[in-house]
Amino acid sequence: MTDPLLIETTDRVLSSVATFEAIEAAEQARWSSPIWEAVAEIGLPWISVPEAHGGVGGTISDAVDVLVQAGRHAAPLPLAETGLLGGWLLAAAGVDVGDGPLSVLPGLGDDDLRLEGGRLVGTAHRVPWASSVERVAGCSTGRSWSAHQQRAPSPRSRTWPASLETRSASTARCPRSSCPPPTASTPRRCGCEGP
Repeated sequence: MTDPLLIETTDRVLSSVATFEAIEAAEQARWSSPIWEAVAEIGLPWISVPEAHGGVGGTISDAVDVLVQAGRHAAPLPLAETGLLGGWLLAAAGVDVGDGPLSVLPGLGDDDLRLEGGRLVGTAHRVPWASSVERVAGCSTGRSWSAHQQRAPSPRSRTWPASLETRSASTARCPRSSCPPPTASTPRRCGCEGP
């Protein structure tokens, strides 16, 4: 169900900060702190993430409404990665989503990431927003985790660093490992709403 107040608020905030000039500057810098700060101040990146895990609550429909408005304004932000993708993965694993921009590792065949004693080791390729986020979420070998980056990759990089010290690595059970994908004749048995 659409929330007109949410749509109006999102439109108003983005209209004030996602100007042509701001978007042009973000394309050059590959990030826009003013646009991120404006949407983060009112909790837009964390809509649909449960409050118990650092989100602001709401529904997936609410989050999609925010993404539609962000698209209308060409807002160069990792909103889907922070809330719907990373937020869902971390919340389902019992991990707080945090308060900054987040990305999700796509889990490509040429990635070679693994956790070794609280340290994420290896390389991930084509990571959305890799040069702009300090935290990534992922799911591998039946465990989900989040890792904090100590240094940013180069501004044009889409490859996560080969070796990454983590301030914290949460290794809760991956929600996907116990939740087989639904089929036309078999719905999800675990009750989760994720992909």
